[in-house]
Amino acid sequence: MLLGGTQIGWYGVVIGTIGDLTAQAFSWESDLARAAVMIATSVLMCLTACYGYRGMYWVSAISTPLILILAFWVLFRSLDEVGGWSGLADVQPNATMTTAVAITTVVGTFVSAGTQAPNWTRFARTGNQALIACVIGFLIGNGLMIFFGATGAMTFGQGDFVLVLYDLGLVTWGLVLLFGNLWKSNADTAYAFGVAGAELFEKPSKTPFVVGGSIVGTVLALVGVQNHLVDYLVLLGVFIPPLGGVIIGDYLARWRGGMPEGERLPALNLPNLAVYAVASAAAYVAKEAEIGIPPVIGVVLAAVGAYAVGRSGLNRRLDPAG
Repeated sequence: MLLGGTQIGWYGVVIGTIGDLTAQAFSWESDLARAAVMIATSVLMCLTACYGYRGMYWVSAISTPLILILAFWVLFRSLDEVGGWSGLADVQPNATMTTAVAITTVVGTFVSAGTQAPNWTRFARTGNQALIACVIGFLIGNGLMIFFGATGAMTFGQGDFVLVLYDLGLVTWGLVLLFGNLWKSNADTAYAFGVAGAELFEKPSKTPFVVGGSIVGTVLALVGVQNHLVDYLVLLGVFIPPLGGVIIGDYLARWRGGMPEGERLPALNLPNLAVYAVASAAAYVAKEAEIGIPPVIGVVLAAVGAYAVGRSGLNRRLDPAG
């Protein structure tokens, strides 16, 4: 429910962003035109996800190299604009953000997808291939895109990479980047909440959940969920890391040797749910009180708690099937 629900929200943010930035590119004032773009792109992304992993693979194979080329070009153009690395270091921001909020926001940009990485790594031939793909995708790929975006924002005063291209007079390339990047990521998002729904309701097909979630996400976009992006990212950065922490701790405590043949997990693992709730509450309190770094607090507490619960045998003692 948590992963599927947050992915639907993220889907809505992306659809709304596409509609707003397309309208800005063509100077459209009509809300109807913006809504039409949102609905049309949502249908396209939904169909891609319904087609499955192969469809998302080809979208990524085409768009990713192009995105990297444009990103590096904007980086060099930004450095030229401010006089190199030293000029970039001298840029003074006109707004501030605490380190904890900044880290939480950055974590929020990828943590929901990161926790669902098994949706993609299960297609890997070996565990090493899965690990390498995650390192390249999350640490290198996501890190580079945040760096490129920050460079453009510091130089041109625009918080969105596409708007930097617009400012440089590259409206067409900006739209190519917009649709290529977000089509790729949002098809993955739709696939993810489709898998979550099928798993939650124990159905053999994810397609009805892909379609239903896409409709809900599109409605969210039409009412402006994208205008609250930073707040949404902060919430993701608070409540998703503890879920990953529980998975890590439980794996280290109980599953490093693999799952025994015929093992059936309980429908609800109450001890681990309790660990998640406590770790999430601690991360939220840390955010509100501005103590430490909330996602780090959440994931560490959850991992330690789940490991302790797993090693104590409490899971199996409370499992009716155990």
